[in-house]
Amino acid sequence: MTLMDNERPRKSNRLKNWLQKHSAIPNWALVAIGCLALVFAAIQTYQGWVTIRDRNEQQRPRLSLRIQLERIGDPAGIRIVAPLEIGGTTSAQRVVLKNYVTSDKPKQRDYISAIDVNWNNREGHFLGDVSTTEVGRRFVAPPLSRQQIKTIISADKSLYFIARLEYCDINDYCYYFMRCAEIGDSGFVQALVYCGTRSGRLAKD
Repeated sequence: MTLMDNERPRKSNRLKNWLQKHSAIPNWALVAIGCLALVFAAIQTYQGWVTIRDRNEQQRPRLSLRIQLERIGDPAGIRIVAPLEIGGTTSAQRVVLKNYVTSDKPKQRDYISAIDVNWNNREGHFLGDVSTTEVGRRFVAPPLSRQQIKTIISADKSLYFIARLEYCDINDYCYYFMRCAEIGDSGFVQALVYCGTRSGRLAKD
């Protein structure tokens, strides 16, 4: 065996060690790569969730109402009616309408934010389901009392009517829509002025 033959394995081992030393990925780089992979997976999961949420938001019903005054019987007779309006691509299910009537000082344009009503304890009027193609559905309140009409025509008081719809979608998520109307002293039909709206999702029990 020659000297050259003895040196060849040593050179080969040195080359192998050098390559291993300089090609090894540091621990901090492995940690960084792992973190990036987790971030990427989290982004993908979030984007998927947003897509599902947006699809559900587009498909869910959007139920709302208007508030109107309607004359009945003799000229002094009047009642509040609330025509329903629906948007979206699916029906509103288990629709319930609740309302609150009170008198207060006039011209409170955001009166809906000033009231404190426990809606969970208020009796509701069950309206059933409302389909996306349905028209003409409305809630009709009893005729206003003489005292309520006196409040309307007085100079220092207005009658406030707040209506609240509660309903669910086909995935059993539930929502609410509220609208407030002030009925003041400038005549029956012309006296009605909206005083705020609210909407949102109901918490599950």
